[in-house]
Amino acid sequence: MKKKIVVGMMVLFLVIVGFLAVKGASGPQDGLAGSGSSKIGVIQINGAITGSNSVSLVTSEVASANEIMSAIRKARERSDIKAVVLRINSPGGTAGASQEIGIELDKLRQTGKPIITSMGDTCASGGYWVACGSDYIFANGTTLTGSIGVIMELTNLEELYEKIGISSRVIKSGEFKDIGSATREMTEEEYELLQAIIDDSYQQFLDQVRKGRQGKINEEELVNIADGRIFTGRQALE
Repeated sequence: MKKKIVVGMMVLFLVIVGFLAVKGASGPQDGLAGSGSSKIGVIQINGAITGSNSVSLVTSEVASANEIMSAIRKARERSDIKAVVLRINSPGGTAGASQEIGIELDKLRQTGKPIITSMGDTCASGGYWVACGSDYIFANGTTLTGSIGVIMELTNLEELYEKIGISSRVIKSGEFKDIGSATREMTEEEYELLQAIIDDSYQQFLDQVRKGRQGKINEEELVNIADGRIFTGRQALE
């Protein structure tokens, strides 16, 4: 990714003289560090990025897109916030939720307020999608990032159902209404339909990287690394 992602947090800390925290749905909080008419907003994005506030079965912490977007809007509207830092510690999330946050960041970026991403332990997949909406990205040497790609996994439990005596009878309005059903083998037509969805979502992810990191990564480099692989912060810098 060339030497555009700065490894190490000290530079970022030197830039932040005073800051105003913007956490989740609570929005900008008065009374924290920072005084006068110039403040820096800090938005925390921790856990899997989702469109809801529900607790994930995979991780105990989720990052609600609705709360994050609300915080971004408040940062955009407040005249005393001159720049925004995104502190991201996320393995990714749903494409839709990540894209929604990216759209709000685009609106914030249009105001001319600088956006800086500070990567935590992990900022991958959907987390990296969000980070691409920043003007600058900072990472530790051991941060895990990248994972540019889209995945969908479906389970076929047909044989298990047969063993335990469970049968399913589906009444549907169209050929694809029960697509992804765990009670039967997927048809070739269904596979092609879902693959097309994955391919389109992947292209939208690439478009976000191209737009957000324009001038920082060329097309050949992007194609070579956008295969789902992850990097350490140091590898990404190289």
